[in-house]
Amino acid sequence: MNIKTLLGALLILALAIGGFLAVRYTRRVSDQLTSSTDGNAATGKPRVRFVKNPRQVPDLTMTTLDDMKARAADRQLPYPYLSDGQDQAVSKRFGVVSVPHVFVFDQARTLRYEGLIDDGKQGGSADARNAIDALLAGKAVATERTRVEGCPVKALPATPATQAAADGNAAVTVEMAGADELKKLRQNGTGKFLLINFWATWCAPCASEFPDLEATWQMYRPRGLEFVAVSVNDPEEKPGVLEFLKTHKATHRNLLFATADVYGLQAAFDPKMPAPVPFTILLAPNGDVVYQELGELTVRKLRRAILANLPDDPKFPGHRAYWSTEGEP
Repeated sequence: MNIKTLLGALLILALAIGGFLAVRYTRRVSDQLTSSTDGNAATGKPRVRFVKNPRQVPDLTMTTLDDMKARAADRQLPYPYLSDGQDQAVSKRFGVVSVPHVFVFDQARTLRYEGLIDDGKQGGSADARNAIDALLAGKAVATERTRVEGCPVKALPATPATQAAADGNAAVTVEMAGADELKKLRQNGTGKFLLINFWATWCAPCASEFPDLEATWQMYRPRGLEFVAVSVNDPEEKPGVLEFLKTHKATHRNLLFATADVYGLQAAFDPKMPAPVPFTILLAPNGDVVYQELGELTVRKLRRAILANLPDDPKFPGHRAYWSTEGEP
């Protein structure tokens, strides 16, 4: 899209709100604007740009710029998809105090509308869409400003990366696990959702996916997710296992098979457990399996499963129901 022919620019500065409200606005407005941009392309009219912060949706894959690019490609987003960053510099310059807050500019970069996306009611006002439609039709915007009523902008919490850095001085340890320990692990006595990954230092896919598992744990540990990494290496390989874990600052619980009887110990954990690694499983507090994957991890699917099962935040009801739906978030 040529910036010189840009007719409207729409900014959704939805920062630090998380939860279902942000998810609802993101998905609904994203779909509306995708439809709008497609229509504009079909008529030969300039497209509308929709800019939003990656932390608007507390999902899956939005902890790094590469994560954002992957999500944009997966959703086939037809507009630039930008981050306001950890310091929220853009929102401060625009004077945003509540979100979602929309700004619509014309081709000359003159502000023509700011305020609500809509009133959130079925069949209610659609102020932002009306402003965009008016500009695309070469008409005056009837309502140029509406009062924003939403979630107050707050400082962003620590990202998984900064949380990991804070954990850098925590001890990384490895416990030896025999049949009894593995049986207890499978029963999940933590009272929380428990993510378990079976891996080995000699397994290339295991090493490749380990950073994603660490990042996932850092993302959801504040909401009660526990993580245990279980190495199937021989006991005498403990120094190499510990070195690998220290490299990744793996301060969660780490286990190493106590004997060379790999198949026997896997069966002690669960007779149905497949032999190859990596193998990842997510257990509910009652021990039920809510997700499992053999082979290199599909991170997006794992994070969706976590969000679909973690308890709802009372402030944002409906989160579990949203992430339980089929399709890309």
